[in-house]
Amino acid sequence: MDVDIDYWISFAKDYAQSVGLQLDSEAIYCWDNPIRAGAHCEYLERDIHSRLDRYSADEEITAVWIWAEEVSDGIYDLYIGYA
Repeated sequence: MDVDIDYWISFAKDYAQSVGLQLDSEAIYCWDNPIRAGAHCEYLERDIHSRLDRYSADEEITAVWIWAEEVSDGIYDLYIGYA
């Protein structure tokens, strides 16, 4: 079963806003290692929460943008850019 990457992008965007981060499509030039997303990934929710919690605690980060790039069949890198 493939991962529904659109669900996880929406999930991450909703969570980002819930912890006080703004969504900004220009926040694509800085990011940490992407989060691997695939049907085998058991801790995707935890990893997204952890990353966004860390960004929201950083006073210099006010905005994020979330997108994914497919790396192989059904496996994605989920990027969380910040500014």
